[in-house]
Amino acid sequence: MANLMNQKGNLKDIPEEQFSKYDVADHLTSRVEIAAYLEAAKEENDPSLLAAVMEDIHRIEARQSNGDSQ
Repeated sequence: MANLMNQKGNLKDIPEEQFSKYDVADHLTSRVEIAAYLEAAKEENDPSLLAAVMEDIHRIEARQSNGDSQ
């Protein structure tokens, strides 16, 4: 494993990882996929997760009704 400390015992300058934002609405394209996504959320029995999934589905449906691909 690489040494992450410099000679003074401080952490070396490590570049910060860069991640792109993941949006589920960019990936669920069919009614079957959307239904499976909703069903999986229901199985978790978590009201806040279910609310977030419902918001995602609303955005997906809005995009589809506008003919947007993203």
